[in-house]
Amino acid sequence: MPIALAARPVGPPPGLFASHCRSTMIRAIEQVVRDNPPRIDRHLAEILGAYVGEPDLLSGIACPADETRYARHLLHAGDLYSVLAIVWMPGQMSPVHGHKTWCALGVHLGTLTEALFRPASGGGWGLDRVVQRHPGAVSHMPENAPLSHRVANLGTTTAISIHVYGAAFDRLGREVNRIWAS
Repeated sequence: MPIALAARPVGPPPGLFASHCRSTMIRAIEQVVRDNPPRIDRHLAEILGAYVGEPDLLSGIACPADETRYARHLLHAGDLYSVLAIVWMPGQMSPVHGHKTWCALGVHLGTLTEALFRPASGGGWGLDRVVQRHPGAVSHMPENAPLSHRVANLGTTTAISIHVYGAAFDRLGREVNRIWAS
């Protein structure tokens, strides 16, 4: 009777590329933060643009959605920055807000709509433009930018975005956002 041999998988174990891709992205982010170039937000957006479209970027990481509000999941915490995955269910959106620090975001899954606002001549904020961001798309703002924005999932499927903020994770609330309207 012939002996049956179990088939051996060919190629790297599942998730290996994803963890390598993720760790390479985080190392690149860490290097840019350490170098602190002018307009760091642009450099970080370029890095995100190179990685966020990878389908397996978040393989092996639990990023559950929350039915009541968008859900933040810490991917990496540096001393001077944080990398988060944010999960947006259909209809969920951020408040209109500005940033006290630099930031960059990239769309990993789904489509997000970013509404950008400029200060209005009579005070408050006026809509500047609305941009749909698909997988691989990026956006960024420098520290204390004169813009505000609202990110929303106006689609019918869950969306995930990757964000890099210029603040340690434990200081995100008070050092990142200026909320203008919910």
